[in-house]
Parts: sequence; C-alpha cells; structure tokens
Amino acid sequence: MARLSHTEYQLHSMLELAPDHTANITLQSDRPFSEEQRLAMELILPHLLVAYQRLAQPELLQDLDERLSRREHEVIPLILEGMSNSEIASMLSLSSRTVEKHVASILEKGGFSNRTALIIAVLKAKAG
Repeated sequence: MARLSHTEYQLHSMLELAPDHTANITLQSDRPFSEEQRLAMELILPHLLVAYQRLAQPELLQDLDERLSRREHEVIPLILEGMSNSEIASMLSLSSRTVEKHVASILEKGGFSNRTALIIAVLKAKAG
C-alpha cells in the first residue's frame, strides 16, 4: 500500500513493502508543488511499490531468464545500454516493429511496467 501526504513544498509517501518493511520517499521543492505534480506522484506510487517488491525477489529474474527467447536475450543487453527500438533494430537487422514486440514481450514476461523497471531489476540482480 502507498499513501501520499504533502505540504506546500514537500510530497511524502510511505510504501508498505511488507508487513514489517516500509520505504519512505520524499520530494522537496523550492517552490510549491502544483496540483498536477501531486496527481503525478499519486499515479507513480503504485509503480514504485511494484518495482520495490520485485527488487526484493531476485528469483523472478532467474525465472524470467528461462522464459525468454534467444532473440529476447539478445535485446536485453541493448536495452541496458540505453538503445532505442530503432537503434536495436539497426544493430540486430530487424524492423523497429519487431524490436517493439520483443521489448513488450520481455516486459510482460517479467511483469515490468517499463524499461527502467527492467534495468533496475537486472542491475540489482547483478549487484546482489
């Protein structure tokens, strides 16, 4: 569960990662946060919660590794290098649409909301 509280210059959230584990996130600004910024933070919180929970479970990456195709395994290092779909397509002699499908498949199989969540999980697994 994630809750957002705020003051004029600060947005604060406490993420309940497990019954006995919480994470606190605080954003501070030198000017007041707008209603749009508060709304954006509220929309981001569930994604942060999922990302934190996944990082706490490195076995998910091992399971993912077994479910990826050969081509998806080729795409992941290029994602980690920060390449766009079109750059990956050029590197692997594929169409951008094919790479887009591979990336979507990787994210879906891993339960990642975006490339950043995938990169964080891979880096965390390598560090741990």
